[in-house]
Amino acid sequence: MKCFVKIKFFKLFLSSIFMIFSINISIAGGLPDDMEESSKLINEYFPNYDLLEYQDLDFFGKDCFEEYRSKYNPGIVNRDFNGDSLNDFAFLLKDVKSNSDDVIFAIFLKQSKDNYKLTINHDLKGYKGIVFILPVEPGKVLKETEAVDTRKPRRKIKLKNAAIELWYCGKTTVVFYWNLELNRFDSI
Repeated sequence: MKCFVKIKFFKLFLSSIFMIFSINISIAGGLPDDMEESSKLINEYFPNYDLLEYQDLDFFGKDCFEEYRSKYNPGIVNRDFNGDSLNDFAFLLKDVKSNSDDVIFAIFLKQSKDNYKLTINHDLKGYKGIVFILPVEPGKVLKETEAVDTRKPRRKIKLKNAAIELWYCGKTTVVFYWNLELNRFDSI
């Protein structure tokens, strides 16, 4: 009888642990809602486009992205870019109708539940195989490189919010960040 009670208690304990673990995974993950939101935005604003994915990169692009592959998708960043505590989206989008090498770089700021504002929309003609985006976390210090001839003092900024790093493999990177003074995106 004593052994039976212990086994029954142990089974109850294991099922409770499994249930708690399952609940934590579904709450913490957040991915299905983000993917649903991103799909809605892409379909509404860019109906002939889809997210740029790893398989869309050419050999050089894949090699360049490889170290980030386990953590990120090359076509999406989902963070709070402007400091309003709402997660925004940045996308690299491929044209699925014409299958061209053109890509769209788009940033959407979340205004409220289910309401986004398109704030950046750049055509990147011919770069489909070698571009990807990555998140840049708050607190990072960014410096303009010497390769840029601005004839002005080189800028140095410390990020207050998350930003988006647009990589052109083998060429350059550009970081798009929310400029608090100008209340708009800026780049460095």
